[in-house]
Amino acid sequence: MHLYTGSSVLYDAGSGGYATLWTFSQFRQQFGRDWGDDVCISAMNGDWDANGRQVTSVRVTRSGNRIDVMFDGKNTAHIRVNWAVMWRG
Repeated sequence: MHLYTGSSVLYDAGSGGYATLWTFSQFRQQFGRDWGDDVCISAMNGDWDANGRQVTSVRVTRSGNRIDVMFDGKNTAHIRVNWAVMWRG
């Protein structure tokens, strides 16, 4: 089992409720492997008091080659996101 945890500061940049956590190439650089369906990514807001947005989910956008964090509404400020990435093998 591989388990990695960390924290990233993200910005919505007017996207309307999501921010890119990693592009596929950034994921490969960070974890030494390509993203695949066997990877589980979890995320949560790391600074609740500083920013009233809540992380609702993580989505993979294959056409955009990226992994996004979804918020419960448009986020107009930077937001700290705590994340965990895991896979078997």
